[in-house]
Amino acid sequence: MNISKWTLGSVFCALVMFSSGANATLLDFETTVTGADMAGISVTAIYTDGTSDTVIWSATGSESGGVSETSWSLTQEGSTLGEYDSSTDTIYGLWTFTSDGSVESLIIDTLDTGIVFDTAFIDDLSDDTNGSGQGRIFSEVDVDASTLLEGASSSYFAGYSGLFLEELFTTLTLDSLTGVTTLTFWADTDAYVPEPSTLMLFGAGLFGLVASRARSKKWIAM
Repeated sequence: MNISKWTLGSVFCALVMFSSGANATLLDFETTVTGADMAGISVTAIYTDGTSDTVIWSATGSESGGVSETSWSLTQEGSTLGEYDSSTDTIYGLWTFTSDGSVESLIIDTLDTGIVFDTAFIDDLSDDTNGSGQGRIFSEVDVDASTLLEGASSSYFAGYSGLFLEELFTTLTLDSLTGVTTLTFWADTDAYVPEPSTLMLFGAGLFGLVASRARSKKWIAM
């Protein structure tokens, strides 16, 4: 029995609409994500001459990953939430961007990869309404001085787009980077998967449509 793309699309759309109405209760979040876990996201560099390159992120180690082109690279290692250990003066979870200064904008896109940016730092986790846990908005980190700058500096712009759910986004854009040769920062990401109940809902909906179509064909044949 052939199931049309339209039928499958209808089931998927109905599931997405139901999921949106039910908020994030239909999603399970993995809140400890490392550079290796983000394999598949895309990073687009737009150069000062108007040209661009898009590169797909890949794992480079057990907890590290990144992308690299001739004139620039972006890497990340450790938990993306980031941490500073004052006892050893060590910074963990950094993203590191290096360039020859020719990159104007950098677009990090996680759409359809199961990864989202989590921008909310929650003082009381009991206020976490969607299960995504602790997050951290883009924050530049001065490695030499071991200091944290909330948000971007005045020389460039950092912003989120592609609203996924509440404080979760699919895209982080760094703009006005011309002349920037090194930038280190924190930007938290989470991984998400549908809960088993969501998969059961999808299966039940698909089975119902298939059964309905089969009965319809049988009735027409009679």
